[in-house]
Amino acid sequence: MGEISGHKTKSYIVTMVRNTAINLYNQRKRRATIPLEDVEYCITTEPISVAEDLDHLARGVLKLPVIYKDVLALKYVQEFSNDEIAKMLDISETAVRKRLERAKRRLEEILEKERSTDGN
Repeated sequence: MGEISGHKTKSYIVTMVRNTAINLYNQRKRRATIPLEDVEYCITTEPISVAEDLDHLARGVLKLPVIYKDVLALKYVQEFSNDEIAKMLDISETAVRKRLERAKRRLEEILEKERSTDGN
């Protein structure tokens, strides 16, 4: 893969990755299906389906600030290493790890807040 130079180019790529991840999420949400052999398992063991859990998680991710959404998308959707993400965003690998840590913590807070709001 060729080198990417220029801050605007890197920012464009990160934005494109984020938007692609959101589009993929929306497409999968519209086509959420459960295989027939899993239907009985879902009905008997879990009141909330896996699709609903993923939907809840994705809504939480969309509420994160852009810098956190970007590193999460690059790491877990595009499966880049921390070193690759650091080069793309022109930040240190330590900063990538810290953003991932903060993103996970913030996401946990968002989901916990939603859970307590839904329970009332």
